[in-house]
Amino acid sequence: MQPVYAEIKRMTDEGNVAAALRLVDSSLASRGDDAYLYYLKGKIHMKQSDWREAANCFLRAKALDAGGPATEALTFLESIMDFYNKDMYNH
Repeated sequence: MQPVYAEIKRMTDEGNVAAALRLVDSSLASRGDDAYLYYLKGKIHMKQSDWREAANCFLRAKALDAGGPATEALTFLESIMDFYNKDMYNH
């Protein structure tokens, strides 16, 4: 695992998502299309309950590497969204 991946993962796991997001964005700016960085960015957005951005990141990662971890993460996220019932808030 590359050091930047490990650092982003560590920050995310420790709850320092703002710093992790800054690092992943700066890494993407310098590396271009890196599927694993998009996967990590999706995990950061999931931690923030930003489901739309998480899905966008996982889709981008999946487009770059269909066999990578983003494919499974996207399936997991879709199962969460399928379970979520918006109508329960309207009663």
